[in-house]
Amino acid sequence: MSTMAVDNIEELSAALGVPADEESQNPCARQETALLSLGRRCNAPHSRAELMQAAADLLAGRLGADFSGVGEISPDQSELRLRLTAVGGDNAVDEPLLYGDPLDPEKSLSSYALREAAPVASEDLFQEKRFTDSFLRDHGLRGALAVPLLVDGEPYGLVGAYSAQPRPIAPGELQFAETVALMLSAGLAQSRAEERFRREEKFSRAVLGLIDALILVLNPQGHVEQINSFAMQVSGFTCGEVQGKPLGSVFFQPRDEQQFRECLRRCVRENSTEKMENELLAKNGQCRRVRWSLQALANDEGSIYAVLMLGVDCTAEREKANQTERLRLVAEEAARIVRKNGLPEESTMRLRGLLAKAPLADLSDDALPDDATEPLRETPAPSPNRIDQRRHPRRSYRYCQKIAPLTGNAPPSPEQFFEVVCEDISAGGFSFYFEREPDFQQLVVALGQDSDTSYFIGQVVRNVPKKFQGRDMYLIGCRFNGRL
Repeated sequence: MSTMAVDNIEELSAALGVPADEESQNPCARQETALLSLGRRCNAPHSRAELMQAAADLLAGRLGADFSGVGEISPDQSELRLRLTAVGGDNAVDEPLLYGDPLDPEKSLSSYALREAAPVASEDLFQEKRFTDSFLRDHGLRGALAVPLLVDGEPYGLVGAYSAQPRPIAPGELQFAETVALMLSAGLAQSRAEERFRREEKFSRAVLGLIDALILVLNPQGHVEQINSFAMQVSGFTCGEVQGKPLGSVFFQPRDEQQFRECLRRCVRENSTEKMENELLAKNGQCRRVRWSLQALANDEGSIYAVLMLGVDCTAEREKANQTERLRLVAEEAARIVRKNGLPEESTMRLRGLLAKAPLADLSDDALPDDATEPLRETPAPSPNRIDQRRHPRRSYRYCQKIAPLTGNAPPSPEQFFEVVCEDISAGGFSFYFEREPDFQQLVVALGQDSDTSYFIGQVVRNVPKKFQGRDMYLIGCRFNGRL
């Protein structure tokens, strides 16, 4: 960074953009104008290093010093990094003087000033008794002033002015230096706060983009201020399309708007966390079931300035719960039919219609799991002397699937299912190998895997002794009676 070289406060004021009218301005007025210019720079977008150097140059120019100094405490608080820059005259040098001050108050002016938390002046460093400063002495500097800077109540660094000759510091000059330090500290605090805000905002945006949850920021009136990428993905709206609009009229159906308004009102009035669950109406017209949490955000004075909404898409969870409930009701009705009528053909047909929610003939190929229709291997054609009673073409289905006997008045529990090896399958039924003749006539078979599993009601219609993998087994043939 280049540093402006000035011989006096008049030159510095001109360099800072202050009008120079030497005849109409007295020294006091010029000093006030220079301070005003520094204040403007503190409120303008400048780096902290530029602000500190401008303040140090202003101080050195006011005192007529040979060097200006800027010092910053290292992030680990282990040293003060001091930088001295010549402000002009015969002592001008091309490169600044750099020093790592170990923060020992007995060995340097800078550390002493930081400990005192007040401006410290030394008329002659060679005669100084409060501390020694070999760095400044080795460079032939004698008169010095160091002004510490406090940012957010903590030591941040300092600015200083240094002369090659002994120089007393007048009270007015000391007050001027302290004024410069206060203005600079305020500017540094503002710069640090703005940088922290930008960093936190960038971090927040990055985190919000990674979370698989709907996150919205509303004003206290319920208008959208910000939504994250996942919310945009689920809803189909961009942030620009919903920003500034009432959330209820954009995302919710009319029947859910009142619930949202009541939750929002309680959240803002009581500064509380509220929960609700409703349907989010996406841009394409689809509805997603979302479980919401609303949290009021308050400032230091306790005033609510925003409401944070966190939504979890529970559509699949809700559909699974509804399907489980429907299965339970169907199973109860099936058990009632079994208890009342047994399972003759007429009752079986009634049960098939109940389970499918409509009259059933036979199951189509679309009702079977995907892998059931894959042509893995062709099943040999039946013997010409044997009449094949199947009404639907068979496909080989050498897979392990789970079955459970359907007996008594209740549907089978998950623990009652066990694996069998299937032989073939068709739209009308399937067959599997069993180690003995079955003692049940009804069963439930789970075809597929994991979330793609489908459950069917099967009726045992035949069993034939057959060798399988060197063992005496029974090939059990079943007809599909319905699908759960």
